Amino acid sequence: MTAREREESRARAGAIRSHYTAAGCTYWLFEESVMAGAYVEFFEAPDKETLTRAHRSLAEPLIERSRLYVQVELS
Repeated sequence: MTAREREESRARAGAIRSHYTAAGCTYWLFEESVMAGAYVEFFEAPDKETLTRAHRSLAEPLIERSRLYVQVELS
């Protein structure tokens, strides 16, 4: 990934974070420590409905937006 592509990816991630924050969610972006430009995104919301709404209202749909995980309570 070129420096310009990396900059564009981070700008896109900033816009995505703004969207999810405004929707009441949290957004994280992690980069592989030895492979610049290899990212993993995480989205969190207080409930499934909030996250589903945020995913649906995103201007550029996510590839895996139908895939949601819910927290498993451990005793």
